[in-house]
Amino acid sequence: MTKRVAALSCLTVLLGLALSVVFPAEAQTDYFDYYFPVPVPYYAGENFDLAVMMSQGQFSDVASVYPMLFHRPLDSIGPRPGADAWGMGGAHLALTDGPQAMGWNPAALGYLREPAVSLDAIRKTSSGSGTALPDTVHIEGQPEFGIDTYDWKLAPLSGFGFFGGAMPLTDLGGRPLVGGLSYRRSIEAAWAQETLLEMGLLEGTGFPFVVGLDSSEWGSIESLTASLGYELVGSEQVSVSVGGSANFLRGRIRTRITTDVAVRDFEPGVLSFQKDAKGFSFEGGIQARIMDLVRVAGWASLPYSLEIYNSRFTDVTIVTPDASFGFRTFGEVADYDIEVPMFLSAGVAVGPIKGITIAADLNQRNWSEAEIKHKLEEYQVFDGPYPGPDLTSYHLGAEFEFPLLKGAIHRRGMELYARAGYRTIPLSMYDLDPVNGDAPYYLGDPIEGSGYSLGFSLLTDAQIDFNLSMEFQSYKMRRWFLDDTRDIEERELTFNDPYDRAPVIDLKQTMMRVSSTWRL
Repeated sequence: MTKRVAALSCLTVLLGLALSVVFPAEAQTDYFDYYFPVPVPYYAGENFDLAVMMSQGQFSDVASVYPMLFHRPLDSIGPRPGADAWGMGGAHLALTDGPQAMGWNPAALGYLREPAVSLDAIRKTSSGSGTALPDTVHIEGQPEFGIDTYDWKLAPLSGFGFFGGAMPLTDLGGRPLVGGLSYRRSIEAAWAQETLLEMGLLEGTGFPFVVGLDSSEWGSIESLTASLGYELVGSEQVSVSVGGSANFLRGRIRTRITTDVAVRDFEPGVLSFQKDAKGFSFEGGIQARIMDLVRVAGWASLPYSLEIYNSRFTDVTIVTPDASFGFRTFGEVADYDIEVPMFLSAGVAVGPIKGITIAADLNQRNWSEAEIKHKLEEYQVFDGPYPGPDLTSYHLGAEFEFPLLKGAIHRRGMELYARAGYRTIPLSMYDLDPVNGDAPYYLGDPIEGSGYSLGFSLLTDAQIDFNLSMEFQSYKMRRWFLDDTRDIEERELTFNDPYDRAPVIDLKQTMMRVSSTWRL
């Protein structure tokens, strides 16, 4: 079993299609199992050749063989809670209050004067289409295949975002010390995808066929968070609050990719992967309010170590109708730490002026400063930078009381607010450049998209707030065609244009968020 066997799985699909009609499978498939004798590194930095270190001399690292498991976008901004926040494009650092402040800026807890409970949930849907697709696929010794359809999209995602409560604990200098406890998504890494490929012979007796790549990924890195907030300065003109949070991080991410062919007698291939993560981090923040008209805030997450452990993968190759055997690969990934650098956020809000409040946030995530440190001594030679770009996101939002039926809503003891926002969406992963990039990942430029949002909040005299928001995201990225990453000169499956190996995918994603806060 070699790296080539794993990489050739999709090529095997296409080669077998030409024989599927003539040679139907008649016997049960036998599988040859291969177990890697030692844990392999997940990512080996700039040094991709481990052949001199391993007795088999065939496997470099997980990232070079299975790049679909390597390019995981890590997002510590998107998981921040509250539909009211995301209705404003995530421009909420200076406006956050109540228990949800533990997911934004713990300093805002210092202004809380009564116990409160908040919860938050997320629902994502998406669509995608391929552009700049190759017209034909050439297979040595076979007629040319034409590509009719190539659709790629993110799979839906649902889950909780935040659940927590906060309350004054004790009086200090005439103002309360406020404490809170929450369980929340801290780092989002779900990247489930669905791909549909329709192809057929261009000449001769053609038969259309469909290749499906269905990926299911679930899990996130979650945080049990304990926070404290205190209003240091309190007056009618100026008030200043500070706070801190301790985050106990733990999570598991699982991936299952199934490759199936809509032609008789094919046995699907399955790739499964999981990794666990744990760590501890500390966040601190400050929020100042000036004459109830201007709010400014700052937030920092101190450097911490995220331990990746219990990682393993299984790869069952797809079996063509004429084949009587297949391959199964079992492997473990060597434990390693990601040394996460300091992250920073700043925000400002002005208003309401004539009933409108405007807010802006800036977030900086320097993933290029992150470091990988392997636990096994023989792999520490590969310790080095984590392959992520620096991310800077900009957020802008506005809120105002909804003018329609305003009087009728007030008579029922309620207020209705509307929000709108915009943000940039940089991903902590690189795009692909199949010609000029660095092998084996062919890393190109960072990926950045944009999002537009709107939302509503209903405030009631019963001290229960309800929030709903929707965000419409869009960005473009290149993906490996059939996840084939071999060098061009090594490919039997070839395209006229090398960029056709990595077609551009135009992605559109809708995120719906609901949240509620109950002040006791």
